[in-house]
Amino acid sequence: MRRRGGARPPGRDRRAEIVVPPPGRERIEGDPPSVAVIGGGIAGLAAATALAEHGVRVVLHEREPVLGGRVAGWPVALPDGTTATMSRGFHAFFRQYYNLRGLLRRCDPGLGMLTGLPDYPLQHSSGLRDSFRRVPRTP
Repeated sequence: MRRRGGARPPGRDRRAEIVVPPPGRERIEGDPPSVAVIGGGIAGLAAATALAEHGVRVVLHEREPVLGGRVAGWPVALPDGTTATMSRGFHAFFRQYYNLRGLLRRCDPGLGMLTGLPDYPLQHSSGLRDSFRRVPRTP
């Protein structure tokens, strides 16, 4: 990536540029406003985090008993008494998900909470196989 007018930071996409946005509002001083964020998925959590970091009082409303939206998982009891994790969908966060990674870096700068995998293989019941090994690291 190249900063406009600067050197390229390390990365894989040599064409990428960092576009620095205009400065945002400074942290709110005095009596902070209150806002409601509806939904505790990735977008709602990102919005609530950014607002709170600027001094806004945030109330997050989520209808489910867990946060995470479509990335949430929860335990369920199977008929034989064992437990399994139920989820709504896909749970691989590839390197090109820079917004999610940026949000996670706010509480874990080194992303130590993520576990890297050499591949994310998929196998259909028919025997068809696919792999995410060659998914590009850049968007």
